[in-house]
Amino acid sequence: MSREGYSVLRASRAGPCGRNEPAPKAATSVRAGGYTDTGRKLENQDTFKIQQMKSTGDLYVSVLDGHGANGKAVAHQARDLLYEKIERAKDFASDRKTSMKQACTRTHAAIVNGSIDASLSGTTATYAVINRAVGELVIGCVGDTRAIIGRKDASGKMGVAALTRDHNCDDPREAQRVRRAGGKVEPYRSGEQLIGPNRIWNPGPVQRLPGLCVSRSIGDTFAHSLGCSAEPEIQDIVLTSRDKFLILASDGVWDGITNREAVDIVEQQRDPTRAAKALVKAGLAGMDRNHLEDNATAVVVYFN
Repeated sequence: MSREGYSVLRASRAGPCGRNEPAPKAATSVRAGGYTDTGRKLENQDTFKIQQMKSTGDLYVSVLDGHGANGKAVAHQARDLLYEKIERAKDFASDRKTSMKQACTRTHAAIVNGSIDASLSGTTATYAVINRAVGELVIGCVGDTRAIIGRKDASGKMGVAALTRDHNCDDPREAQRVRRAGGKVEPYRSGEQLIGPNRIWNPGPVQRLPGLCVSRSIGDTFAHSLGCSAEPEIQDIVLTSRDKFLILASDGVWDGITNREAVDIVEQQRDPTRAAKALVKAGLAGMDRNHLEDNATAVVVYFN
């Protein structure tokens, strides 16, 4: 299958703030683009969204990474529901953090009570709203779809500022919450050998299900009964002239390159879609070197 896949560039073209469509002049002007690639997998369960919000004119961006047999369906439905619930939130203008937090938990509730079988399928999500009028960025995250900012220091050197932390069972805080809820946390067991990262398992001496690595997600009904959570972590950031660009990417990118490498790649680009494509290609090449297989998706937003 072609690595460009079916959805390459279309989301950024469709949105009013997509490729080669600069936002109206404001305190913070932005250019955004995205790119997704199936990689060596048979199906692309990643997706992204770039959208100018109808109610406020803010820029909305998100990256989601589905998993499980119905991961693609869950990710695509969550992509649209997240945006709709933020767009329609009555208190969004006055309390963005609360509205974005509730949008995630309500999206989870809608999916697990809907028509898709999400018992062993789900998605991660990182989503952000950029208020260009005041230069404010509010970002939410569940799972390991990571967001970073390229930020110059006082000397003018480009640095890395992490906006999210990966929610997985290797994080002691996340593992503790799962154990308190009754889930078992340990790597995959092959005989007496433990292989790979920590995962969520049903309690008992024999590993059965669900074997989920991420500790926060949308969907994953069985894992949520064992301590997985749909509650996002929300950050509110005031952008300054030192903040040059925002990167959102699925773990298919981060499994192949470091935060530092990602910033170096985007700093050398000017077009956001080309920058997103460069990130994805670098992530895929890195996964090949590490003998890993996954989809890879990135969204890049340049600030002026």
